[in-house]
Amino acid sequence: MSGQKQYIHVIPSNQPANAEIGYNNGNPMINFNIGSQERFLIGESVRLTGKFKLYKPDGSDYADVDKATIDPVLGVASVLEQITISSKRTNQTIEQIKDYNKFLASYYKAKEDQYELESSESLTSLKAGSINAESNLQMTNNGTVLDFSINIPTGLLNSSELIPLSDTWGTGGLLIQLNLAPDSNVIFNYDGTNMDADKQGYYLLTDVAVNAVLHTPTGDDLQRAMKNTSMEYNSISSYYQVLNSGYGTINFNLGLSKVISAFVNIVKSQNINSYFHGLATNGIQNAGGDNQDINNIQWLKNNMLYPNQYQIQDYTNNSAFYDPQLVRQFLNSIDEFAKVKSYEIYDGVNFKKNYAYYGDGDYLGNSFGVGIRYDALSDQGADFSSEQIGLIIESALNDNTANSVYLFVLSRQIITFGAGGINVVK
Repeated sequence: MSGQKQYIHVIPSNQPANAEIGYNNGNPMINFNIGSQERFLIGESVRLTGKFKLYKPDGSDYADVDKATIDPVLGVASVLEQITISSKRTNQTIEQIKDYNKFLASYYKAKEDQYELESSESLTSLKAGSINAESNLQMTNNGTVLDFSINIPTGLLNSSELIPLSDTWGTGGLLIQLNLAPDSNVIFNYDGTNMDADKQGYYLLTDVAVNAVLHTPTGDDLQRAMKNTSMEYNSISSYYQVLNSGYGTINFNLGLSKVISAFVNIVKSQNINSYFHGLATNGIQNAGGDNQDINNIQWLKNNMLYPNQYQIQDYTNNSAFYDPQLVRQFLNSIDEFAKVKSYEIYDGVNFKKNYAYYGDGDYLGNSFGVGIRYDALSDQGADFSSEQIGLIIESALNDNTANSVYLFVLSRQIITFGAGGINVVK
């Protein structure tokens, strides 16, 4: 497409006078306005930039002996609990991902390998891969703040199509709203122990901005853009449920007509917002924190087996690793979100049942999840507009321990544009 590119730098519309943003200081939300104009936004160019720092409760700096860190695969993205993208003109929601950092926990573990986690691109995201390397990154900077620059992957922003911002042939501008996670779900002890109250600190973001690239169409490209009345894109939806028995059931009315794939990741509920690594992606755990055997998985549509016409049995109860079929189906489901690295497939340590925590030199950590891909051929998806999605997980859990299950669904959606505004067809 012919035309010119412009680079934009957008500061928050709700930025406080001291430019400090954080959950602890009463500023748990960041709003960015990209105004309506006769241009396209290049979604993959959108990056969140700023400075990041951890503080102890009294405002002093953490030290190595405090053992504090953040997730080494998520890095600064740990603080992003929710993202909402709306039309600036009409305030209609185009895409919303709740529990966004939990989605990213599986996304990055599938997308990146050890070598990428050691690259300069990774370090700009403040992630170091292994737990000790992450702690060193956070704690050994003599109290200085750390600069960061991260992309913000969503279905819309990762679309191959340019996003029109026009009032007449587009979205009428975009509002990007980021909700920040509680400090207690971001900071934890790197050795897996409980964090003492006098170490339960907070994070602050400063000088935050969104940087992106706009494209200005000219000539025939502008004429075609003005005649185009719709845009198709992927969208990511999120759902939450708690399981506390060996026979766990999940059911949701999605209201989505073109579902491509779905996956869940799991964390023990008591670890959430507790300064005890609530963003981990472990298996189902008992009260002692041990991962339980997964005996049977059933994906359902309207209470009937679908798309597999059989139950997925796990015959590895005497093995240290989860069943290869469970791992393969999970990776196939998330491959639509992120191109899965072969590292994840052949390095079975990341799907080990007794993997309790990051070790000294371990990368990625436990990457457990359960997933299904509905359409690997036409990419038109399965129709859940009027039928429930269901999942049954039979496990060895027998002590009533609550485990939080986060379900993420990828679907095709269409935005239509017109003089009256936009319409999102799900």
